Amino acid sequence: MKYFLVLIPFFAVFSVLAQETEEKLIFGSTDKTSEQPKYSTKDKKDKNPKIRSIITNSNKKTLPGNKCFSDYMYTLGLKYEFSTRGKKVYSNGFYRVIHNIGVKTITTLRKGPFWGIKVRKQRKKCILLMHDYPG
Repeated sequence: MKYFLVLIPFFAVFSVLAQETEEKLIFGSTDKTSEQPKYSTKDKKDKNPKIRSIITNSNKKTLPGNKCFSDYMYTLGLKYEFSTRGKKVYSNGFYRVIHNIGVKTITTLRKGPFWGIKVRKQRKKCILLMHDYPG
């Protein structure tokens, strides 16, 4: 009990000193800091995603021309690209597979492991919504 009585005046003096030092602090611009930030803050939704392409040989299960599905794929940062004979970049099947593995790995890390299931569900919804039944 006697220790408690000794500590009460100590805390009272300490709190008074703390209030005095808080009143003396003046914040403002210095040579290294400023009140106005130099960078511009942007909302994350305003940022355009980097579009990565998945290379396919056929347009099966890709719904080309369907606005609903292409908008959804844009939000994921993906697009389907068709490999034709005129394109020299992915004419070999090996390079196409390696490219697609890289794109799908990055998408899995960014959008989660079940992004493929979400794409298939959205594809079905877009088919019903737009009455765009594939062939």
